[in-house]
Amino acid sequence: MNPALDKFDETIADLDKFEGIRYPEPIIRKGMTLEVGIVRNPAPMRHTEPRYQLILEELDELVQVVFQISKVNPDFFTRGLTKSDALRYLNELKRTPIGATMTDEPDNPLYQDMKCEILITRYKEQAGNLRDLNQYDFRLLGGFLTIQLVLAGWFATHQNSISVAVGIFVIDLVLLAVCIKIMDANRRRRDEIRDTIININEAFGLYTSGIYLPDRAINPPPKKRLVLSGWHLVAVWVF
Repeated sequence: MNPALDKFDETIADLDKFEGIRYPEPIIRKGMTLEVGIVRNPAPMRHTEPRYQLILEELDELVQVVFQISKVNPDFFTRGLTKSDALRYLNELKRTPIGATMTDEPDNPLYQDMKCEILITRYKEQAGNLRDLNQYDFRLLGGFLTIQLVLAGWFATHQNSISVAVGIFVIDLVLLAVCIKIMDANRRRRDEIRDTIININEAFGLYTSGIYLPDRAINPPPKKRLVLSGWHLVAVWVF
């Protein structure tokens, strides 16, 4: 037993009572008196029903000690609080170590010491997304061209009526429209990924001379996007 927890025997006993009312049957049979407060009431009212107490100040102190013993950073949990009531309680009272470190706008956000890791992770995600989009487009383009070659070979070896030829042509146009629509959506997504990667490179100073090399930058300046950057759309249309 950790000595630091000895002062919380009454608090833990009060909290343990709530285990018995996880389900409503005991409350229906015996009733209950619930007291929730900032500090403990030294002179409770007389009552015949089972008494349950939640003393917020004591619970905060207990949680703080648990954090210290387990070597867990409380900021990881408290900085995720967004409810106005919870923030007001911690900010206005500041009676406990947890409350004393909370502010509406933390001076040291959770990401402050992790910017480099976040940028690296983001770069890897975007690079992976770009690779997947390129592979998807090549497969889609390859599949569409394969269909064209199969149709060309079939028409070369079979005599077909005008109605059959027109029907196949309409189906082929629908496939063409679907391919163009998908590839155009992928092109727009690819542009977003490109801009994100450029922003990450700028954050790392890869376009700035003198940061890593004395007389030049690591990366050349990003090129402007070409009007016909969606070359695969042109290829699909031509075929």
